[in-house]
This record gives sequence, C-alpha cells and structure tokens, in this order.
Amino acid sequence: MNRNRYHPSSLNDGSKNGWAQHVFLYCVLLCCIGLGFAGSADANDSAKTAVYPIKDPYLATVIGTPPDLQADLGHPPKLRLGKWVRFPQRDVPNVFMNGNTLRYVWARQKEAAPMVFVLAGTGGSFFDPKVRFLMGALHQVGFHVVGLSSPTHTSFITSASESEMPGRPTEDAEDLVAVMRQVRNDLEKKLEITGFGLVGYSLGGTDAAFVAERDSRLKEFDFFEVYLINPAVNLHSSAKKLDGLYREALPEGEQSINQLVSTSLKKAIHYVHQSGSTPLGSEFLYQAIADMHPTDTDLEGVIATSFRLSSANMSFAADAMTRSGKIVDPSKKLKVGTEMEGYFNESLHWSFVRYLDELLIPYWLKKTNLNREQLVDQASLASIRDFLKNTDTIDVVTNQDDIVLAPGDLEFLKRTFGDRAIIHPHGGHCGNLEFDPNVRHMQQRFVSAAQARGEQR
Repeated sequence: MNRNRYHPSSLNDGSKNGWAQHVFLYCVLLCCIGLGFAGSADANDSAKTAVYPIKDPYLATVIGTPPDLQADLGHPPKLRLGKWVRFPQRDVPNVFMNGNTLRYVWARQKEAAPMVFVLAGTGGSFFDPKVRFLMGALHQVGFHVVGLSSPTHTSFITSASESEMPGRPTEDAEDLVAVMRQVRNDLEKKLEITGFGLVGYSLGGTDAAFVAERDSRLKEFDFFEVYLINPAVNLHSSAKKLDGLYREALPEGEQSINQLVSTSLKKAIHYVHQSGSTPLGSEFLYQAIADMHPTDTDLEGVIATSFRLSSANMSFAADAMTRSGKIVDPSKKLKVGTEMEGYFNESLHWSFVRYLDELLIPYWLKKTNLNREQLVDQASLASIRDFLKNTDTIDVVTNQDDIVLAPGDLEFLKRTFGDRAIIHPHGGHCGNLEFDPNVRHMQQRFVSAAQARGEQR
C-alpha cells in the first residue's frame, strides 16, 4: 500500500515524529483486545452468569465481553465480497483508495431465507469485527446476511453518499436505502430472499431507525424486524459528550495521545518479554491487558482517541469531496504522491462538534430552508418519535451506563419504546454486544418476528 494514500486504516503517513504510527499501532492493539477482558475476579468466576459482569462503563466500552461469556457462534459463515459503483462519473481524488467503489460483505443460506442487513457504527466499515459478529449470529439462526459500512466511513462518503457530507440522518438513510436496494437486486440473482430485517449498532442503530422510518412510507423492504443496539439518541448531544471526553482525558491533544500510546505499548512489550509468549490469540491479549491494569484515564483516552480518529477521517473526506476549503485548499488536487502528514495532523483538530458546526450545518443551511436549530433537532430520534412509538417491529437494547447517552436519553427510550426497550444496568457503549444472553435474545427476536410474518420456517 502506498504510504501517501489516504485510507482510514493507513494512519502511518510516514511522518518524522512517528506519533501517528503509534496511534495506529495502539488502535490495532485495542481492536484485538476488544475480544474480551473481565477486569476482575468476579467476571472470571461468572462463566454461566446471565448478568454482564463489567461494571466500569469505560472498561466495558474498550474491552467488550470476556471470551468465556461470548456467544458461541460455531463455524463462521463463508463471507463473500460484493461491490458497486453508484456514481460512475464522480471525480474522486485518487488519494482515496478505491474511491468510487462501494464494497459490502454477505453470506448466504443454502435454502430460501430472509435477509438481514447489518449497519456499522461510527466510522465503521463493512468488515468491522462487530459487523462480522452480528452477521455470524444471525446467519447461525437461518438468515442471509449483508454487512454495510457506516455513512460516516470514508469509503461510503466517496462512493455512496449523494451529498458527500454525512451526519444528517434523513439523508444518510436515503443513501443507505439506495445501497440496500442495489445489494438486494444483485443478490436476488444468486439466492432466494423471503423477507428483510435490519440491525445496527451505535450510530448504525440510529441510522437503522431512520431507514425504517423512510421505508414505512415507501415500503421497499417492509422490514419484519429492526433491532437497534446502543443507538445514539441525539447526534449533537452525543458528539458533545465524546468531544468532552477527549478534552478531559487528552488535555494536550497530540502530546497526550503520544504519551498514552507510548506508555501502553511499553507495558505490552514488557508483558511479552516477561511471559515469553507470542501475541497470536485472544487469550494472550486477554491476559496481557489484565496484567497491564489500565487506569480510568487510560481507558477514557483510548475511547476519545478512537472517536477522534473517526471524526478526523470523516471531516477530511467530506471536506475534500465537497471542496469546502476548511482542511484542503479547493484548488489543490490530491494525488497518490501528495504528502498527507499536514492534512492528517490538521484533521485531528476536527472534533464531531466542529464537524457539525463548520461543515455539516453550513452545508445544509445552503441546501435547505431550515435553520440551525431545526437541523440539530432533525438529527435526533425524537424527530421520528411517533413512528418509533407506534411500530412494534422495532426493538432497542442499550445500557444505563452507555457513555454516548446524554441526560434524558434513557427516559426518552423508555417512554418511546415501552416494553420493546431492554436497558441493561452495565455494558458501557456496545461492551456487551457479544454477551451470550444478549445475542440469544437478538436471535430469538429475529426468528420469532420472521416466523410471525411467514418469512422463515
């Protein structure tokens, strides 16, 4: 891979100070560690528990579900790669890898079956581990499955976003439906589909709600079940919370990140030397992070860094594609050989709130007759409250300690969904997504809903 090409997974741009490389390595480590860590003897002693054991929301968010408490999905399904060019005439700077080709992943059943679309969370790709896990869980109980990238992922912005400016849920839903329609048309030639379901986590859960609301009017898919996992209720409020976490945990920005990553990597290297083991599997990583004893500041810094990288990628891509001139000079043509260090460092200053205030909202103020307050209000599940309240095919599951929820959000979910809302006491943000009882409930809900419609035997 050319080191000067911009891609969400290629954060080492060759910068001399090397800190960008540290961030990349750290994030890779965290993705691996996300396979599971209990953090206490209580978790290790509760292999059969029906209660998610990690009570620290930051630890749960970073680490996820301990390996022995994860749902056993058996052999993973054979994943196939699909691709589509939605805007063949679009001029995409070749600094973006495969810029105008949208990719997705899918797996089939041998017989006729309903199909469930899985939507990634903030900045997530179709191959995100959580996407693949959810696909495996639903495939296990008899569904065709399709994994789609988030509208906030760089490749979706360049290849599938009509506006090239993600973050307005109604418009993102239009783009997702266009993609889903094409995927359906492509896959109907290869397998028999008897109905459609939808699941999304994090921002993907919010997106799924708006996709379902749109479809309730146009009836293109008529989803038998829509399952929202840890959705953001109000995008602006969640953005403020995540940006606040960044300021608190990493007060000196780049310098704080560099120090955090350097310290953590040193601990990891020390553990490798002391244990004499090779870091090849989840069990090694599980034990390594347990022995490293991360502090609350470490954990908050990890979460803040991860979300800041997502906002940086999104801001850069949206600015470059729309030629807004906030990060990239509109007269500058980004090529394969373009030096990206300056753009990368500048993008890291772009928080979610800054993206909303300086890119997204100004863009839509020019395109619509709406004012700023109206645009902010529309970026909330409250804007489709009546639909969510009166549609019994939509369920939501979240946690009382979800770090992206603002005051009042839990009450909104309870009032709106009633007994269709499951709110667990612990789990942080998507930390209990792989927890066996939660996975079995999701599987049962989809199977029951499909059978009730006569779409699954």
